Amino acid sequence: MRKWLWAAAVFSSQMVHVPTGSYPSFYRPKPKESSRSERKTQVEAFSIDRTPVTRAEFLSFVKHYPEWRRSRAKSLFVDSHYLKDWRSDLDPGREGRASPIAWVSWFAAKAYCESKHEALPSTDQWEYVAFDQGRSKEQITKEALDWYGTPQSSKPPPAVGCKKPNGFGVFDLFGLVWEWTSDFNSAIVDDGESNAFCGNASVGVVDPSDYVGFMRRSFRSSLKAKYTAGSLGFRCVKGKQ
Repeated sequence: MRKWLWAAAVFSSQMVHVPTGSYPSFYRPKPKESSRSERKTQVEAFSIDRTPVTRAEFLSFVKHYPEWRRSRAKSLFVDSHYLKDWRSDLDPGREGRASPIAWVSWFAAKAYCESKHEALPSTDQWEYVAFDQGRSKEQITKEALDWYGTPQSSKPPPAVGCKKPNGFGVFDLFGLVWEWTSDFNSAIVDDGESNAFCGNASVGVVDPSDYVGFMRRSFRSSLKAKYTAGSLGFRCVKGKQ
């Protein structure tokens, strides 16, 4: 355990390079499209945060960008629960500073990443890293299902980096928080809030038994860009979107 706690401190704010590759497409090919080319989703090389953004890191952000403090953030960009578990604008509490930030909107997460000249990952980037080239697929599915079935706690999630990273060297894709993506609602008619999402569960999926895939897409389709939740955080990427 101590080794991974140490890793969390070392890797926080650092990125790992993810090579060009592909992952199995969630949806079947559209009519008149080549099924061979559409069964895999190609993703260009990019870099991604090793861990989700922590409460301590987000505290540093709001210190430098006061417009994103809890008392100053505009209601156009955040809902009434924004940073609700913080004691004040600049006090996230003594406990949980190494925990992933939650209760942040898509707008706030996007602003954080842009302040570092980075971006939120696209859904394809996030799903590609989560697929991990098929390594430990059964274990990943079990871990995700166990997490999805666990009631949300009122306490901050555990510290980042406490579990073993995946094959790319990325920590905590499952088990701590759901994560915003840049295009979280791209399968929905644009409501003017963002270009953003990945897609509703629907007829025509490649693998109808992919329950964890359905869960992610269903959750994302329920969101709007100003929404916040105690189980929803983010991480950043650099590279092709």
